[in-house]
Amino acid sequence: PFPPLMSKAPIFFRAAGPRVILIPDSRVESLPPSKSVADHGECSLALCSPDLKEPGAWDLATSAIEGALAYWREELQAAEAVLVGAVPDDQEDRVKAVVMAVLPNHEYVERPHECFQYSQTVDCTTESAPQPPPRVTTEIMADKAHPAFEHVLQHRPDLGEYLSCSVLHPPIVAMLDGQLAGWIVQDWDDFSFGGLHVHEWARRQGIAAHLLATAAYSHAKSQAKRASTDAPSDAPRSATAVTHVDTDNLASVGCHAKAGWRPDERGTLRWLRFRSRPQPAAT
Repeated sequence: PFPPLMSKAPIFFRAAGPRVILIPDSRVESLPPSKSVADHGECSLALCSPDLKEPGAWDLATSAIEGALAYWREELQAAEAVLVGAVPDDQEDRVKAVVMAVLPNHEYVERPHECFQYSQTVDCTTESAPQPPPRVTTEIMADKAHPAFEHVLQHRPDLGEYLSCSVLHPPIVAMLDGQLAGWIVQDWDDFSFGGLHVHEWARRQGIAAHLLATAAYSHAKSQAKRASTDAPSDAPRSATAVTHVDTDNLASVGCHAKAGWRPDERGTLRWLRFRSRPQPAAT
């Protein structure tokens, strides 16, 4: 059964290949508008994005999803809808078949989201921290006491989740002339760096690209530190930072290229929605 609802950590399933992250239907309600691929009242299963950078993981994506579906079959069968995310495009048909075989009372209805996965690997032992643009500084938002917390909270209602989840990198904020200009967070539903935002008045000054570069460098440092300690088994293992970019977001594509991030050559990632079939009325 679903573990007790945990507010301080994602729920993982792993047998072989990449991990699968579960968000029960009751928790989807806490997702902000910017992460509204999942509708209220549906369960979300997503592959852990950094895991897809491990050797052979991409080809094991379908079997990982099948294992998670089978493990939580009874609970997912009762769900009104199930969203399966971060599915490699060349495995979409296989995943559809697997979901409808394991959950026979659900049927495929739509693909609500598709994106490119970008990645950046930094060797923090030989590379120095990225240099900020003029008049720009970056800070780690370690807790709610940070001066920018209340402001970012207005844009990210789930910000408290990020700060209480020990396996995620804390949000990074950018200051321009001492004023909050933008931020980036690592999302707890798939472990990609998302929610990249720069206020309109501060744009076209290299802040977004610098936030991306800083996220990659800081993520690599934190992963190196985890590797040298008794890190939780559910922590992201890859030192590679990943982001998801909508296929039609040309501005973000250009920003990632400027920051040195590379798109996955194997294709896009997709989110697939399945809804429970109407049951015949009892006679």
